[in-house]
Parts: sequence; structure tokens; C-alpha cells
Amino acid sequence: MPITQTPLRYPGGKSQLRPYITALLESNGLTGGAYVEPYAGGAGLAMGLLLDGAVQRIEINDKDLRIFAFWHCIFEETEGLIREIWDTPVSVAQWEKERAVLERPEEYDLLTLAFATFFVNRTSRSGILKGGVIGGKKQLSEYKIDCRYNKASLISLIERIAAHKDRITISNLDAIEFLRERSFSPKTLIYADPPYFEKGKALYMDYYSAQDHAALSEFIRTQVKVPWIVSYDSVPEILSMYSFARHRDLRINYSAAKKQTATEVMFFSDSLIIPDEVSRQR
Repeated sequence: MPITQTPLRYPGGKSQLRPYITALLESNGLTGGAYVEPYAGGAGLAMGLLLDGAVQRIEINDKDLRIFAFWHCIFEETEGLIREIWDTPVSVAQWEKERAVLERPEEYDLLTLAFATFFVNRTSRSGILKGGVIGGKKQLSEYKIDCRYNKASLISLIERIAAHKDRITISNLDAIEFLRERSFSPKTLIYADPPYFEKGKALYMDYYSAQDHAALSEFIRTQVKVPWIVSYDSVPEILSMYSFARHRDLRINYSAAKKQTATEVMFFSDSLIIPDEVSRQR
């Protein structure tokens, strides 16, 4: 299982797909090119591909200002973010303070918002920003609030990622707007991993309506001209929206709830050669 190359714990994150996406890049002559995520989230897969040398550049975008603030500050306010991580105590009182920041993101500067996103992500169950604190507010569980908050190792990872800032572009746009505005070279793979259709509202602060999902499907079908893949929860509505594309099942261990095997689905643009197996475990 690949080591996760992101400081964020993200529900639905695709870090464990790295070997498969690496094989897909190789099969299609895309190794050493650009890799694009319109829905960056934890960006574990993107960072892993870059740090492994599978791609030369990555472009990550997220409409959620909280997520954008975090990635922005990793590259533009690295020392300030690291200082906040070192100096801030990990406690339930601090969790409540940072959670309040996330409820009003437009009222805070990007560094304050970035740290709040990081802190709540690392101290909430399954990394869900809308979720409860690890161990509960009374901290009676065997798992305490700081069990996923190793300051030294997280800061080391942030520094490693920040060292590659010249090969990373970040933006804070609606995904369709982002894809419409950008001009991509032919040696580019776009991986769109939108919020889940069924559970998105429970997992993310910025989620999609059925109309949003349909609009994305239509845009990808008619406007995206470079190689692309899309992944979703496997539900009839999504299978219908993407009936124009080939697809394969993804078998996963789902970590945003009880440990259980779940199925997602990946869709492929017509030009792509699909490697034999699509499976991952989280």
C-alpha cells in the first residue's frame, strides 16, 4: 500500500490508486507530463505522482476556500503554517475554536483558515471537517484527539511538498470554470473526483446537487479534449449520466465510516488504454 503523500486525511481520497494511475500513465505515453485535479481535496494522489516522478507538473483546484487556503499556505506561507502547527496545543478547546473558523471562512485571512482546516482535519473522525472530534469531547475513547497529529512528521511532509512549489499550480475555482479557462497540453491527464453523489452532503462542506453532477458530466462529454478519468460512488444516477463512457469498478475499504468494502466506479475517455485491473484499498 503506497505511503500517503498528503498532510490531509480526506474522505474519498485516492492516494491508494497511485500504482494504478502510474500504470495508466505509462500505458498511454503520459508519463512525465502534466496531471490535473479539478477537485483537489487532500491531493494525496497528485502529490504522490509528482514526488514519485510519474508526472512533471500538477495542477490542483478546489472551490472550497478552506481547502484552497491550506494548499496556498503550504507554498506561499510555509513558515507561518509550520509555526502554527508547532505552537498550537492540541486540545478539545482548540478544536472548538478552529471549527468555528471553518464555519465562517470568508471572515479570516488565508493563514488562519489554512491552519484551522489542517487542525480540524487531523483531529476529526475520518478527517471529516463536518465530523466530530476524535475521542469525543470528553476524551473517554482509547483514541485521543492527537492520535493523528504527529507534529514532526506532518511538518516534514509539508516541507517536502513545499520544496516542489515551482512544479505545482493551485487555484480556487468552480471545477467547470477551471477546466474551461485552462489550456492543457496533449500530454495531460485530468482526473475529476467530484463529491460523492449520495453521501457528499454528509462528508464535505462544499458538495454538489444532482444538477451540478449532471452539468459536470455534460461538460466532460462535450468540452474536454485531453485524456480524462472520472470517479464516483457507484449509483444508478451516475452510471446513467456517464453512460457515454467506458467504466470499471473500484473496490475499496471505506474509512469515512465503519471499516467496510465499498464500490466506486471509474470512467475513462475514449482515447485511453485501460490497464487490466482497477482496485484500491484505503
